[in-house]
Amino acid sequence: MPLEDDNNRIAFDRLNELIQSGQVIAFIGSGCSMKQNYFSWKNLVLHFQNYVRANKPGYQHNLTAAYLTDADRLVTGISLLRDLMTDEEYARNVHEAFKPKEDMNCEFHKNLMAIKFRHFVTTNYDVLLEHNSPQRNIRSFPWNNQNKLQEFLRYLPQSSTGDISYIFHLHGIYDDISSVILTKNEYDRVYVSPDFMADILSTLVLTFRICFVGYGMGDHDIMQVFRKVRLQYFAGELQNHFAFISAEDDTGIRSLDREMYRRNYGVEPIFFSEVDGDNRFEELDNLIFRLKEASPANSLEAQRKIIDENSDLMGG
Repeated sequence: MPLEDDNNRIAFDRLNELIQSGQVIAFIGSGCSMKQNYFSWKNLVLHFQNYVRANKPGYQHNLTAAYLTDADRLVTGISLLRDLMTDEEYARNVHEAFKPKEDMNCEFHKNLMAIKFRHFVTTNYDVLLEHNSPQRNIRSFPWNNQNKLQEFLRYLPQSSTGDISYIFHLHGIYDDISSVILTKNEYDRVYVSPDFMADILSTLVLTFRICFVGYGMGDHDIMQVFRKVRLQYFAGELQNHFAFISAEDDTGIRSLDREMYRRNYGVEPIFFSEVDGDNRFEELDNLIFRLKEASPANSLEAQRKIIDENSDLMGG
């Protein structure tokens, strides 16, 4: 078996071990919500542009999918479009883009929420995580709910063994426009002056292991926190955070990318390949399912099913 396959397996097994000991927070990105047909960041910019073109005569820019290739361009595009909307228009467009859909049941999210992650941090504005977590004692809040944020931070030291899990909407939630962080001004307001969001993230990174799922690793404000923590508190030593990352099925490229993520951010990649067909992310689905099956409650349930099936076969 190629070396990179061994590295992937070792990283996956180590992640599973840390999850079972209550040491891992899941960091959920827009790639997960896209499974339920919510917008990617790029498609959100294009959606906003369609609204502006239809309602703001004289709009002259042409933000294309080919142009919107990195975080800086995406933030610039959405900031430009936001400036052309009234506050009411902006709030309405965000609400329409991320409000609950008629069908919020999602097998991927159910599996994700059944994994023994201690808490969930998400940059998503929708509530898919909440809708697919009926079996857990979940408390959900956006960053600007100061009472809930303080409650969450106070709970962290004991939370590896606690029975409460939080969903922390790092960049806000669709039905509270004052919490939404999309534009450059909004990012600067919480990451630059003051930089209290970076302080909160640093606390999480220092207290727990982080596992990225459906996250592109391209947000400079967030990834800079990981780089800073690794250099300041671990003297450049490698940490064990994790990320499920789509990558070319090329051992040499994966090996180089693994070193990049390790050295820059203290993140150990678990690579998967995108496949042709209706479900491009089938490999990721399977990895999440394996983590779910490894969680104690799910393992016990699987054992009960086997016992019941054997009992039925034997006429018991």
